Amino acid sequence: MGFVRMLTFSVDGLPAKLGYFVVDNFNPDKMLICTPAGDIKVNRKVIHKLLGIPTGGQKFSSIGKLPMVSDAITEWRARYPGAMVPPTKMVKMIDDSDGEDSFDFRMDFIMCFVAVLVDCHKQSCLREEILEYLDEEMDFATIDWCDFVVEKLRTCKDTWNRLDPQSFFVGPLAILMLLYVDSVECTGMEVDSAVCPLAFWNFKRLRERERLEILAGGFGTGRFKGLTRPRNYNVEQWATKEVKLDALTCVFCN
Repeated sequence: MGFVRMLTFSVDGLPAKLGYFVVDNFNPDKMLICTPAGDIKVNRKVIHKLLGIPTGGQKFSSIGKLPMVSDAITEWRARYPGAMVPPTKMVKMIDDSDGEDSFDFRMDFIMCFVAVLVDCHKQSCLREEILEYLDEEMDFATIDWCDFVVEKLRTCKDTWNRLDPQSFFVGPLAILMLLYVDSVECTGMEVDSAVCPLAFWNFKRLRERERLEILAGGFGTGRFKGLTRPRNYNVEQWATKEVKLDALTCVFCN
């Protein structure tokens, strides 16, 4: 499906203060994360560079809404009784799946990606409007998912109130945070550039990064280096289905 690098995803939690800084300093009009060290561009190119997901194909926005939800989508949705589909249940379905080429597996994986990393309800559940655009004939690898992420980022702060502690940000926080920590260095934080950023950063390291930046006087004061250049990462070196599914569960469901 073109999501191989996502199997290295190790982020199992997001520290609150660092998260607030990144969201507060993200300018969706200019598509920049503005920091004292420099501005981090947020576009299709950098999203692909970070995540390795498909780009350059058909834009999701150009896919017409189907007259009715397809039978295959209806059958997939029937596997999740209830008004909402929480990522924890999709993760369990993926974990229990025997056939990675099945339509249900591909739907579980894509919908989990969307619900957890891109666009979700406050309860971290899938926004089901997306189901009205999908069917079993669709090749998910031909969709420009980087553009999909970028378009969601353009509106992700519309309902967020920085002064209201009860206002929850439900946009692509993990993506914004990874773009930041991979673009700006932090004194005292050793980063192994030979390791894929998705695999290197986890909650423990992100929390240590947060602590070191606060001790240094504030966020974004390190040297601006830009995103790590993609390598031919040995994905299997870091990716095991069980560990990475656990990481997804932690990020979205705790």
